[in-house]
Amino acid sequence: MKVTVSTLGERDSRSQVATVLPFMAITLVSLMLIAGASFTAANAGTPVVVLFPPLISPEVALTAILSADGTPVREGLWSAIQIAQFDTPGFAERLQDAGALFVLGTDGLGACFTYF
Repeated sequence: MKVTVSTLGERDSRSQVATVLPFMAITLVSLMLIAGASFTAANAGTPVVVLFPPLISPEVALTAILSADGTPVREGLWSAIQIAQFDTPGFAERLQDAGALFVLGTDGLGACFTYF
């Protein structure tokens, strides 16, 4: 009995890279847009979306918001997504120091998500 092992040739691996490359580019551009949006300043008293690392516990997320002098409004679909309000300047910076990945103003997100 003869066993033949097929391997990907150089041409096949190039075509796989060419297939995945557009998706990687779209993902990178999306992340850059989110990062850019996170640096826009929200007005005090308006709600912001706070994105924490995945699998963070709700207690840790709420503690981070409270330690940054914010008020938790509600939890998103996952505990890593929180809605918060603030009254003092520098809230986004304090939240990022406390472990938040992004702090997004809800003004721009309102076009995409009707529940904000």
